[in-house]
Amino acid sequence: MKTSKIKTIDQVKEWDGGNGKIIFHSMQMENGDFVNIGTKAPLSVGNELTYETHPKDDGQQKYVKIKKVNTFQKGGGFKSNPVGQVVGMAINNAISLVNNGVIESKEVERTAQWLIDMAAKLQENNKNKF
Repeated sequence: MKTSKIKTIDQVKEWDGGNGKIIFHSMQMENGDFVNIGTKAPLSVGNELTYETHPKDDGQQKYVKIKKVNTFQKGGGFKSNPVGQVVGMAINNAISLVNNGVIESKEVERTAQWLIDMAAKLQENNKNKF
């Protein structure tokens, strides 16, 4: 894997394919590599690319086929909250019991708390079994 900035763009060709327009760039990189890459968006001199050579390239051409490397690092993102899931499940189930006429609406909070307590007991009882 290499990273370098585009020094010159020697040739640009567009091709309309089944997945939209592809722009092929033949260019020289600041590290001295002569490369060819197809992209959906145009590239400019000074853009930095992280790339690797195409595995099928035979090395016989002046411009080596390259593939852009995705340098995106996964961030923190969404982390599930088991406590929040249990509380949400308990409240939803308690409301379902009201909607089905099993309990009265004034019993939702007490029923949800009972479901939360039962889930905690089940988790504690099964803690050492897995």
